[in-house]
Amino acid sequence: MKKHIKRYFYVLLFIFILFGIVYISFTQIVLNNKIKEEIKNIQKFLTKEKKNNLKSEVKNIKYVFRFIKDSIYSITNEELLKLINVVIAHKIDKLYFNDIFVYGRLKKKLKYEIKDNFVFTTLNNTKYLVALGNKGKKIYIFGIKKEFLDNLLIYTFLKYLEHYNKGKISYVALGKITTFHPKKDGVFGYIYYMPDKFKFLEGKLLSINEPDIKGNFYRKKYFECLKENKGCFVSYFFKNPKTDIIEKKISYFDLIKDSNFSIVKGIYESQIAKDLRTKINSKILEVKRLVYTFFALFVIIYTLFLFFMFLFINKAKNILLNDFSLLENELINRVYFDKLTSLPNRNKLLEDIKDAKSLVILDIEDFSEINDIYGFEAGDKILINAAKILKNLYKKVYRIGSDEFAIIFDEKINKDILENIVNLKIVYSDLLAKFIAGGSNCKKRLLESSELALKEAYRNNKDYILYDDSILKIQKAKVEKLKLLKEALDKKQIIPYYHCIVDKNKKVIKYEALMRVKIDDNVIVSPSFFMELIKEAKLYIPFSKIMMKKIFDDIKYLDKKVSINLSFEDIADREMREFILSLITKENAKKIIFEILESESIKDYKLVKKFMTIAKNKGVKVAIDDFGSGYSNFVQVLNLNPDIIKIDATLIKNIKEAKNYKLVSLIKEFAKTFNIKTTAEFVENEEIFSILKKLDIDEFQGYYFCKPQPFEKIIKKDKIPFKKGNNENRD
Repeated sequence: MKKHIKRYFYVLLFIFILFGIVYISFTQIVLNNKIKEEIKNIQKFLTKEKKNNLKSEVKNIKYVFRFIKDSIYSITNEELLKLINVVIAHKIDKLYFNDIFVYGRLKKKLKYEIKDNFVFTTLNNTKYLVALGNKGKKIYIFGIKKEFLDNLLIYTFLKYLEHYNKGKISYVALGKITTFHPKKDGVFGYIYYMPDKFKFLEGKLLSINEPDIKGNFYRKKYFECLKENKGCFVSYFFKNPKTDIIEKKISYFDLIKDSNFSIVKGIYESQIAKDLRTKINSKILEVKRLVYTFFALFVIIYTLFLFFMFLFINKAKNILLNDFSLLENELINRVYFDKLTSLPNRNKLLEDIKDAKSLVILDIEDFSEINDIYGFEAGDKILINAAKILKNLYKKVYRIGSDEFAIIFDEKINKDILENIVNLKIVYSDLLAKFIAGGSNCKKRLLESSELALKEAYRNNKDYILYDDSILKIQKAKVEKLKLLKEALDKKQIIPYYHCIVDKNKKVIKYEALMRVKIDDNVIVSPSFFMELIKEAKLYIPFSKIMMKKIFDDIKYLDKKVSINLSFEDIADREMREFILSLITKENAKKIIFEILESESIKDYKLVKKFMTIAKNKGVKVAIDDFGSGYSNFVQVLNLNPDIIKIDATLIKNIKEAKNYKLVSLIKEFAKTFNIKTTAEFVENEEIFSILKKLDIDEFQGYYFCKPQPFEKIIKKDKIPFKKGNNENRD
């Protein structure tokens, strides 16, 4: 038996050794082939990586140039806005010029252009970045030469490049493109900047006809790329400053279009080869080490495998059980607890609320403004501090939304409890926040009723509200009103009313279309009845679409222009935006004026400007409504390129007050300067009309002249031919 055991042992040992030799030989062959393949892949990858790095660095340099330019222009513009106030304050009534600045009073109309929110003008054949201001009818200017700013930009940029190139073999150089249509000599620019070792090359002309030392016309290739305003890689032969040997170089060329600078950064083939050798040697050494290590481990592991198997399985079992327990706890925390405040979340509230007698929902007042102004870090600190305050005072506290908390009570609550909660102060650094609360004792619908109470607190501008039957009545009334509005929407009972706009002779020259809705027994209601509710219920766009279609149907039969109100919601909704533009035709465009409210509701002036530009290109006029309401941004308004400004009603109603009279006068002067017509709304009597005429207001609107009327009465009054059935989609 012992002989057999020994024989088996030797046989096993021989098989083990033979297997090791065969395995190592096979592995060596496979690895040698793999190394060859890996060398090719490394070479491709390294070349691609180096090229991507070149491209990335050139793009970053372009970004730095743009950043420097934006910084110089922004800072300069801010200072000009301060200096113009000095000019106005000192009443500098002449126009002064020096080597850099122009300042003083303008006595003739100024032609200007607005680019990137900066105002530019040309005076005495010199372009300036300017700030404008007025005092009464006087217009003042303070400007700085654009050439000076551009020189400062180039000086700063070159200083940056000097620092960037210091001590580097792979450097950044600049060329100046003087023409994109070279003559016979092929010259299209010159070398503008080189690092210290190659300063002697600065000023050298660049020609598409000049080859490198190997005869390659590489400049022609990158010139074509620059001409198309795109970057490209070009290979050519150049002297390596480190070795003084002429060798192949790969460079990435791109164009800074603002200043017609070509920007280039390259890498020599020897640098790529050096990195390649390093990587390959490292890879071979790594493979050899891996083979020897693996063989040694193979022997040891095979010997100890059976012995440690039992221990490993037993340990693995314990680890798995432990990991499962940790995972279970983690899942419970994720499902039931808030990560930031460690409070139970909405899911936990929904479980615990079954046994609750009362509930309070809390909201941090103006929390979104805290995030917007002070940042999310400050917002998180406020939330953490709020959670600590509530946990110290109450047993069952939950975080159920971004800035929403809930407190469960085991007894009925009263207004005193709510008042105590809203009087709590949440402090972080210099920030002070407070709660708005809604509470309920309605056990069957605690969460819903508490949230309704919180909404009513916000709606009524109160610190807290305790839910009662009156809130339920309000909610039911709201539901009933919404039901009526949905029925009106289904029946398309959205009706345009038309309010006349007159000239100085009280002659009707156009109409403004106003939305009305016919509900329950032919009752006609105005926007104050439905506008807030249809926006809240996300029905505004369907209402607006029907209104828009009916207005455009009516325009066919009107011989006067019609002003159509557009909200930011109309323009922000892509489908609605395209629908409105589709209604404009060559025949009706001259009759249309799009009227947009100039207020905080405009969240994206670029989108509004783009829409208005498309509409104006189709022939439509643009009006700004409620101008002067307290938010008017003159630069933003000018960017919209309006044809008409409608002056805010509060100014017109109180025109007899000196400050309002002055404001309207200034608005008129502003509009006149930029060739914009003015319309006064809410003209209620002859006295106001007379004052406005003296101020040279162009157009007038108000109940003094007429009241809004439906289409049928307008065409009857104007004696416009119209047969019943011609406008089949009216109701």
